[in-house]
Amino acid sequence: MSQKFNVTADQHHLWEITRSYLKHGLFFLQGRSWRRMRHILSPSFTTGKLKHMSLTIDQAAQRLTSVLESLARKGELLPIKYISGQYTSEIIARTGFGLETHCLGQEDDEFTQMCKSLIKIHGPIRNLLTTFLLFFPRFHTFLSNITMMKRFLKNIIYFLTEVAKSESWDDLPKNMSEKELIGQSILILFAGFETTSTTLQFCLYLLAQHQDVQEKLLVEIQEVIQSETPTYEEVNKLKYMEQVLDETLRLFPPLPIITRKALETKTYGDVTVPQGAWVMVLLDQIMMDPKHFPQPEQFDPERFSEENVSKRDSLSFVPFGSGPRLCLGMRLAYLELKLALVHVLRKVKVELNDKTEPKRGEKPKISYHGIVVVDNPIQLALTLRG
Repeated sequence: MSQKFNVTADQHHLWEITRSYLKHGLFFLQGRSWRRMRHILSPSFTTGKLKHMSLTIDQAAQRLTSVLESLARKGELLPIKYISGQYTSEIIARTGFGLETHCLGQEDDEFTQMCKSLIKIHGPIRNLLTTFLLFFPRFHTFLSNITMMKRFLKNIIYFLTEVAKSESWDDLPKNMSEKELIGQSILILFAGFETTSTTLQFCLYLLAQHQDVQEKLLVEIQEVIQSETPTYEEVNKLKYMEQVLDETLRLFPPLPIITRKALETKTYGDVTVPQGAWVMVLLDQIMMDPKHFPQPEQFDPERFSEENVSKRDSLSFVPFGSGPRLCLGMRLAYLELKLALVHVLRKVKVELNDKTEPKRGEKPKISYHGIVVVDNPIQLALTLRG
């Protein structure tokens, strides 16, 4: 784990599955193009920008909580996948595109439907295509010609172009083309919607399973947050909440596999990785290694106390990647998750009972389609707090 191994920050070319727009997204760029785009986009995720976005995210978190309170009053189960998807899509619409959406707890609006369409190409067909693309580059053209994929991309590109008509292209960063902007927009939809939504689902499920952790987290919230609307500084003081989220991400990393390109030949035991080879990094396996995380299947936020973190290899926990390719939106994702938990846990308790899914003793069924997807929707019971 700690041995030095020179690799580029480039991604495997399997991801270049479209011909015009998506290939301009930061995640798919390589080398000099990636460095240029990273430099252009980085100012959008500074502390100042996150502070500015926090009020918008907080408002969405309050609307999310109102929906959960209503379900609790009616004695209805929480369809967390559906509701968390609405929460993240509303945040993306407002912070990323300046769109006013009000779909939380209601029927999906056009924007949310479009976000959810990103993950509807699923099941055996997508698994098969992923395998083909990974090991047989000649199938790239096959995927780009699939009618469904072309129709899907066409719809998204049309939507983003229509949004852009109302904006001034003079405000674009210098040397950033319209195609590049739309490429980043598609990537924001893909990366920001399902990944954060899935993490929120798993976190609430784990808290419902572990009432002691939920109550300890509530105590921290009550001690740290002094008003109805938390400040950005207060949210950053929620250290135990960070431990809970990190342990959730360790058990259920939204992106369990990344790829890197070897810059030099390196031998590990009997295995030699030649220069230029693509290296697949199984993040989920790294974070389930009992050498770093004893009894790795257990949910234990204390693994991420300052004392325990200081004893581990820094590369033993990498849910957002590492090095220059560290996810640009990592702090934004934490902010969305923290604000949701602050408001939700102050108003309702999440629980398991005989009607919730999955049943006690069972685990959520998940599959991998580039990102982790929950196959069977998680449903939780809700109780209003006094």
